[in-house]
Amino acid sequence: MRRTATELGIGAADVTVGLRPAGALEGNSCDRCGKTVKAISTRRTGERICKTCAMRPQLICVDCGHPREHDPKTTQDACPGCRGTARAQCRQCSRSIFALLPAKAQPRCLFCRARQWVRARLGETVSEPVDPRLNSFIVRLAATHDFPQLRQWFLRSPAATTLLTRMAHGQVPIDHDTLDAAAGDRGGRAISVEHLRRLLVAAGALPPREEYLARLEAAFARVIEHTPGEDQMVIARYVHWHVLPGVRRRLATGRDPQRTCTLARGMLYGPRRLVDELHSRGEHIGSLRQPVLDQWLARRRSDAISVSVFLRWAARHRLASSVNLPVPRMNDPMDFNDPDQQWELLRRCLHDHTLSPRTRLAGTLVLMYGQHASTIVQLRASHVTPGPPTTLRLGTDAVEISEPIATVLRHAATGTISTLAERGIANSFETSEDRWLFPGRGPGKRLGTEALLNELRRAGIRSRQARNTTLLTLARELPPAVLADLLGIGTSTADRWRQWAGGTWAAYEVPSHR
Repeated sequence: MRRTATELGIGAADVTVGLRPAGALEGNSCDRCGKTVKAISTRRTGERICKTCAMRPQLICVDCGHPREHDPKTTQDACPGCRGTARAQCRQCSRSIFALLPAKAQPRCLFCRARQWVRARLGETVSEPVDPRLNSFIVRLAATHDFPQLRQWFLRSPAATTLLTRMAHGQVPIDHDTLDAAAGDRGGRAISVEHLRRLLVAAGALPPREEYLARLEAAFARVIEHTPGEDQMVIARYVHWHVLPGVRRRLATGRDPQRTCTLARGMLYGPRRLVDELHSRGEHIGSLRQPVLDQWLARRRSDAISVSVFLRWAARHRLASSVNLPVPRMNDPMDFNDPDQQWELLRRCLHDHTLSPRTRLAGTLVLMYGQHASTIVQLRASHVTPGPPTTLRLGTDAVEISEPIATVLRHAATGTISTLAERGIANSFETSEDRWLFPGRGPGKRLGTEALLNELRRAGIRSRQARNTTLLTLARELPPAVLADLLGIGTSTADRWRQWAGGTWAAYEVPSHR
């Protein structure tokens, strides 16, 4: 395989990567890992690199534009060959750079070349400049250290780049509605369009919005549109008067947007199926009879809870007749860890450095403080007080975190540990100082709940069993009011755990602060 500097967007033919004949490299070792393999030769540096090292994440030297291996422990932007050599000034931004060309040629830095390349890709000309609202977006896009990744993004995301070009020339407005129309019914599954949205929001070209709530509203609008007969108005009232206000209240209290909106969407599946059943019988919600409901629930037991909530609301608003509904019952927790197993898992999270820092931190929060994965992924740097002592605010009161996890927590808050693989062009769009403790792969995006659960499973930690064991243990030792304030759970939830644990704290009163 041969990559030229033109393909990298560098300009002059200064970089080529090729493969030497197999026989010439027999018995030679890789200059990076020391393995005896067939090596890849890099002309500029003279390195012979094996395939494994060549596939590792690389950055681009800010001076020469040459790919170099990404080292998260260093913050230097130049490769070893360019540091300490003769330097010149960029003819456009006056930055001090390595003199690739003779001094009289006035070379340009990689940032200026990348910015010009991006504008050319967007079709900018002297007579037809790019919309000035995209200037900050282009500047951050060109500031990436991974220029090959930037080029690949333009080549592999035609839907997003075509839409961006149309925005740049004023053919479509720069707003969320344009992106929603491009995503269509796929919504969040239109990966390239949603990634472009996050980049535009991070650059300030678009105002931020709650994406999961916006997708939920669009899904509800489609459900209402396809609801048959006179029940369409009933479903519309239920959505706008009951479901959406409840979702907004939960989001205002800091609930996980993804989990909250997913549960809310599921609460409409049962009522929608009931309406379709009644429509096939030539009936509607207002004429619902008990025998018909009983027969339908006998076949659709999984929809009993959502249908019960809907019919109670409809009866209160006199949109349906009163019928006998099943009362949902909360099951007792059944899954627990053996105490020895719980302590062994906790010991691994505290002292096993073969686990990633993110796994160690998340596992400790589950095993010691009974935190749900959806709560853990929402923690930000503002929840951490570096101390001493180091504290983490999970509820109303902060809890003190002891070593060695305290060090991991401080590093996660300051972003000095590598929690994810190199994220390419998204790195140059990070601006928030209140960073996520568990960042995702997009600018300003947190790690998904399922991704964290999968990572814990690979470490042998089953979140439900570990969390149940921790809460049961803590409920035996702490009053419900204290447990709720420390862990951020509801007082009714803490009291149920007290009942399951068999504790008696009826006479306990929280001391007043004077």
